Amino acid sequence: MASELPLLGFDPRFLDRHAGPIISDLSVALVELVANAWDAYATAVEITWPTNSGAQKFSIKDNGRGMTAAQFEQRWGVFDYNRVKAEGEYVAPPAELQKLAPRRVYGRNGRGRHGGFAFSNPYEIAVEAAGEKVTYRVSRGGHRPFDWEIIKREQSAGHGVEIRAVEPTRLRLGAAEVREVLGTRFLTDPNFKVSVDGHPVTFDDIPQDFLRETFADIDGVGRAKILMIDSQRSDRTTRQHGIAWHVNNRLVGDCGWRGTDYERVLDGRTSEAKRFTFIVFADFLADNDAILPDWSGFQAGNETWRKTQVAVQDKIREEIAAFSSERRSEAKEAVHERYASIVTRIAPSARERWNSFVDQIVDTCPGMSSEQIEQVAGILANLEASTSKYGLLAKLHG
Repeated sequence: MASELPLLGFDPRFLDRHAGPIISDLSVALVELVANAWDAYATAVEITWPTNSGAQKFSIKDNGRGMTAAQFEQRWGVFDYNRVKAEGEYVAPPAELQKLAPRRVYGRNGRGRHGGFAFSNPYEIAVEAAGEKVTYRVSRGGHRPFDWEIIKREQSAGHGVEIRAVEPTRLRLGAAEVREVLGTRFLTDPNFKVSVDGHPVTFDDIPQDFLRETFADIDGVGRAKILMIDSQRSDRTTRQHGIAWHVNNRLVGDCGWRGTDYERVLDGRTSEAKRFTFIVFADFLADNDAILPDWSGFQAGNETWRKTQVAVQDKIREEIAAFSSERRSEAKEAVHERYASIVTRIAPSARERWNSFVDQIVDTCPGMSSEQIEQVAGILANLEASTSKYGLLAKLHG
């Protein structure tokens, strides 16, 4: 008689390692939860930001397609749930919004749904679809990384999802900072509105240092306004970044780096691709039959679109090059300032060698962070400053 296989178990740290910053960093968690609302074809997301006193607890509610109880239990019960494979790369709008084009979804690995744990353990999630609203309480611990129980079931004519904190949240961000985080990532589609404590997130929530405005003149066509939004740090993916085209306050196609490139503007693996968003306002394209009937893109053979595309993307490429040049100059200046006391003590030939090294590493390794560049430059400066083989060995050991 064959012996039964033992049940698989999970270490209590499993979910922390699986989800990472999604359940430990409030800003990352919030971005993931808002992205989930986008994937559900929500047009409105309402966020209640918690107070330090605990009198007001976190919640996020969307009016997307929602889920039935069966869909919730299937999706929450699968680790690394592949949203695209299971449901397709595009999501159709709810029945009352059929005039809008399908959306390209962000979700790829299903980890964003764990963002509720960043705000509370346990948390509650109410899923609404198909005439029913079911509320679950989701908790960590036990034999599985997390589990849930139904706490309420009721009839409903609506659709959407709401996540609510049960416990107070330890705050590291204020409501104004939250609007800033969301503003640098979720203003690409005018049909996707996000509010925090009743205040809509707008371009005014983006600090002026994060926002740059420029224009592209197209001969015989018109002028396009371009907003460059800098999120100030690279995200894990390019999901909320790229080029977004607005015509008459409506998004044409998807926001991304490839869909409308006549030449590749940025490699999606670079830090800039995961950091920048360019919103192009070109209302004149509506008058030239340049847009596809379903607004999913532009007419490839339209002469007005081709001229606009080339002019705008050349201007975007110039802006990225200017930013990269500024960043390289700042990085070099920071390294020189930090190690000035050491470099002044070394021989002129060694100093020239060190300066050349700093210039080369900053110019040829754009993917290196400022901290990494300073560490490498500091090692070389200390080695050059060693006056004997014993001193060199001591530096290497250190």
